[in-house]
Amino acid sequence: MSKEGVSKTQDVTLDEDLFDDFEINLELEELERVGDPRTPRCLKLRDRMVFFLGVVNALLLSFFAHGIPWLMPWYYIVKAPILIGIRIYMYCRQKYQYFLIDFCYWANLLLLFYLIVFPNSKELFVVAYSIAHGPLAWAVCLFKNSLVFHSLGKYSLHQTQISLFV
Repeated sequence: MSKEGVSKTQDVTLDEDLFDDFEINLELEELERVGDPRTPRCLKLRDRMVFFLGVVNALLLSFFAHGIPWLMPWYYIVKAPILIGIRIYMYCRQKYQYFLIDFCYWANLLLLFYLIVFPNSKELFVVAYSIAHGPLAWAVCLFKNSLVFHSLGKYSLHQTQISLFV
């Protein structure tokens, strides 16, 4: 009797496992049908797009820095709000919005303020330059920011902090 009870229990457990797998597959099919960005196919596409845009950004950054440096501020004016906007969206979605009070975001806003509002202010330039090449440069080394092209979060954080002193 005890052997039969054990085998029935094992059969029931196996049937429950199969049912759970069926539910997981059904949920993935529903997500893919709706076009949810959490599906593996959408995540892979997003990673490819971020990788491509990261490489293009690296090429444009080096081109502007060495070929036509007078366009560098304009490139930063376009790029910084996009990257900061991505960080705001990602942090608010994950309920990490208090990390946006970090010093690097204020330094980015200060540099944007200098470039857009007061481009001829020598004092504001000295402050922005000192912040970018002082504490933020050391923060990049200290916190080991890595350039990971296929991670939108790491890439936007890296570019937000590195772009200041380039």
